[in-house]
Amino acid sequence: MMQNIKVFSFCNFFIALWIIYNLQALFFGVQGTLYSRLILLFLLVVSFYYFAYTLFHYRIPQYLKGLTLLLLVLIAYGLIYMLGSVGKVRQAYLQSILISLLPIFPFYVFTRQGKLNLKTLRWWIIVFVIATTVEFFQVQQRTIQVKMMDEDAEMVNNVGYIFLSIMPLLAFYSRKKIIMYAGLVYLAVFILLAMKRGALLIGVVIVLWMIYSTLKESKGIRKIGTFLLTLFLFFLLVSFARELLSTSDLFNARIENTMEGDSSGRDYIYSTLWNHFLYDSTILQQLFGNGAEATVRIAHIHAHNDWLELMINQGLLGIIVYLVYWYRFFNTCKSSKFDDELFLAMSTLFIIYFLKTLFSMSYSNVSIYSAICLGYCLGLISNSEKKSYIQTEDS
Repeated sequence: MMQNIKVFSFCNFFIALWIIYNLQALFFGVQGTLYSRLILLFLLVVSFYYFAYTLFHYRIPQYLKGLTLLLLVLIAYGLIYMLGSVGKVRQAYLQSILISLLPIFPFYVFTRQGKLNLKTLRWWIIVFVIATTVEFFQVQQRTIQVKMMDEDAEMVNNVGYIFLSIMPLLAFYSRKKIIMYAGLVYLAVFILLAMKRGALLIGVVIVLWMIYSTLKESKGIRKIGTFLLTLFLFFLLVSFARELLSTSDLFNARIENTMEGDSSGRDYIYSTLWNHFLYDSTILQQLFGNGAEATVRIAHIHAHNDWLELMINQGLLGIIVYLVYWYRFFNTCKSSKFDDELFLAMSTLFIIYFLKTLFSMSYSNVSIYSAICLGYCLGLISNSEKKSYIQTEDS
């Protein structure tokens, strides 16, 4: 595979536009301007093109088969929901699904075609970290302004989840341990500062998993060096966490609330939705759901659990489709074991987004950085399978 970096390529232009869209408040002053809407329209049209291109030009890998099925079901429910009446709220449901899942396809194609390679990706990872840091401080500033107007508002930052979504990309620095560990420390610090308990919990799991994987792969003197780097990493993170505990009342309060079982209202949401499914739904509704955004109509809020969200919105049909999706995701992870970096990236993505299904939004909130990572990994797996097939045919 060619490893040259082509600065002026459509792949790079496409990635740059996604970053501009994510930082639209910085570039356009406010969110939701005509410019940002035109950029999003262009990005989605391109993503749809590569979605169709993938289906008609490639032998579809397992993960993309599961993703395509899930995407088609969600789009169908979203279109039915929009036909009820035209409005921004109804458009937002379908838009969030398309933004979340559709971009995986173009990055899969770019990788298959050699337009997205390891050197290019490594340079982009640096840009992703910088862009997310800028986004973090933008959101933090808005959060402070809201707090000044409403003392009861929580000082938490959802960008913590975006920092978390960049972690799988660090797998492609696993042979450059110092860079990888420095990246883990940097991302972990911002996840701590964001004070999103879900992101923090998953972040701890991911850091431990990535460290375990790199220690397991290291041999001889490298294992000793990796172990010493691991100790240094833990020292830095524990020191920073202790500093937060001693200086931040909010951080202390969120830790105490978690220890006391505070679920931010999830107990009420879960019980309300379960009771509705069991006692207030017809057989047809249990099989096919109540339609898109039904959780909001029933509990006045999203389920914050993908399985409950799908069960209420798409019924048992949605649950079965989602189980197929995760089964194919798991099998794809296993098929990536031929390369240590690739397996680490895929398994990290799997852990992050599967854990998110349990207490947050997963399928409707895949960050563009995770979409790039997924598309790149899937492209490498397919290229490897194609190469093996050609070698088998020639032998």
